[in-house]
Amino acid sequence: MFFIIKSGTLVFISCFSWTIVISACKKTNLYRSMFNMIFSLVPQMTSIKSRCPIPVLLLRTFLLVLAIIGGVIPVQADQSQSFVFVADPQGGNINNIVNTSVFNPIMDTILALNPAPKVVILGGDATYTGGTDNLNTFKTLFTDRLTAVGIPSAFAIGNHELQIAPNFNTPLTGQQLFQQALFNSHWTQNGPSGDYNNLAFSFHLGNSLFIIADSYYATANGENVPFGINTAQQNWIKGLLGNNTAAHSFVFTHVPAYSPSIPSANPDNPGIWHHIGQRRQYQCLDSVYRP
Repeated sequence: MFFIIKSGTLVFISCFSWTIVISACKKTNLYRSMFNMIFSLVPQMTSIKSRCPIPVLLLRTFLLVLAIIGGVIPVQADQSQSFVFVADPQGGNINNIVNTSVFNPIMDTILALNPAPKVVILGGDATYTGGTDNLNTFKTLFTDRLTAVGIPSAFAIGNHELQIAPNFNTPLTGQQLFQQALFNSHWTQNGPSGDYNNLAFSFHLGNSLFIIADSYYATANGENVPFGINTAQQNWIKGLLGNNTAAHSFVFTHVPAYSPSIPSANPDNPGIWHHIGQRRQYQCLDSVYRP
């Protein structure tokens, strides 16, 4: 999975919501007067009670064209940025820890982007099994290459990082090995109270809030961890979104908030869908169909 999201594009759409700022150049006072006049008439022109109501879409299109001509730009457009989200590069079996034949070209493409992304985020399942050796191998393929050119990275842990050969039933040990600052050390660890370092945290870039969450939080070995965002993280995310003033918010998890294909046994899982959907945030995840 590999795609690029340009927040600047999303910000640009905000001009349809009348969120604009007048550029300091190109006859500022004239265009300000024009826009003030148009905006004062918007309610009347789009009202059904008007004898000749103008469709909202037509009016907005007109304003967009006028904005481009007049040097009117969306608010926070100067803060726009791009980021890359990539997930599940694990090789698929114990003899193929990372699918380098696919992942290395992806990294080459990312590193060739111009302008460079502000951050590259991995959505989990970096390696087929976890453990220090395998995670270090992936670090050289991912984090180290990005750090060398000044691009920060973040990592939302998946379930494969918890599996350590040969027993595959020590998720807590796998989680603790992941937490040893091989990844995410670039960011302030400001997640929920408890042992969530390098697992759940948030940061701002430009006009956007980025939230990394752990959808496989382990509390003991010898058990299978059902996917889902636990209550501690949900309360933390709810607090972040409730006090949020960012233009855009992105929540990154390994599995979706809701998966109709494989419902989670975790009773906490439906709650995160409510918190994210209620506030119309974006969720970036590894796969809709399988954990």
